[in-house]
Amino acid sequence: MGIQHPPGGRRALPGSAEIFAAPGTEPLTPQEFKDFCALIHRTSGITLGDSKRQLVASRLARRLRVHGFTHYRDYFAYLMERDPVGEEMR
Repeated sequence: MGIQHPPGGRRALPGSAEIFAAPGTEPLTPQEFKDFCALIHRTSGITLGDSKRQLVASRLARRLRVHGFTHYRDYFAYLMERDPVGEEMR
């Protein structure tokens, strides 16, 4: 039968590989995933492959909701510009 996903929990963008989105957020784009992976690698040394995109999207979606963001790029900008000492990433 296959894996069951909640309505709105998994969407694909036209012309791209499947991209995952948590309810209430826009899908995590390939570039956003790449940016977050680079940040994670830079700060922790952890390398994440493409197979971890859904995991990254779902974990980050919690933080987006806490801060009231619907776009991953806005949360990334918040981390880069308004959290320079990395309090949010602890």
